[in-house]
Amino acid sequence: MVVTCPGKGAKMTIQFNCPNCDSVIGFDEKYTGRRAQCTSCGERFIIPAKDYEKAKKVELPEEIFEPEPGFYRAVFVNSWKLFIRPANATGLVFVTAAVCFKFFTGHLDYSWTAGYFRFQAPVGLVVTLAAWGCLFWYYMEIICSTSIEVDELPDVDMGGFFGFIWNIVRSLFIFAVTLIIAELPCIFFIIIENNTGFDL
Repeated sequence: MVVTCPGKGAKMTIQFNCPNCDSVIGFDEKYTGRRAQCTSCGERFIIPAKDYEKAKKVELPEEIFEPEPGFYRAVFVNSWKLFIRPANATGLVFVTAAVCFKFFTGHLDYSWTAGYFRFQAPVGLVVTLAAWGCLFWYYMEIICSTSIEVDELPDVDMGGFFGFIWNIVRSLFIFAVTLIIAELPCIFFIIIENNTGFDL
């Protein structure tokens, strides 16, 4: 079984074997040197720098059994350090810029009329879609990093201009498909109710 974390652009994938169960594992090269966990056996290791280089096991400290913090404490109290780490500055600025850009320019429409023709320049719509696409892309990167227990925000690297456009379109498409799938039961029951007259 190959366990991979999706990468971007032309970056290479490093493949190696789990030091415990020998499963083939693959990670984007940008995760070299970080901790990860095998999904087959749960073994923790350091991601090597070369293909099929032996992964070093991570020796976990002796566990101290304490009750897990509640959701709100984990989100609003225990995560404050995330915002003061220098390594996370780029990601925080990226998210803040996308939100502010949408807020201040998402309502603009520079369409104009010349004679009998109306020239559409829906700047606000383009900005809104671009901002949401950037945010959805970065949220998925955060989920990917969290899944391999990386404690820092991921790098902001969308792969140049064409990578930027591709990641926006891909993220919006994934969001739209996910939203439709999530709404299918509701749509199904509405159709049944309209066609049968039964109140569900």
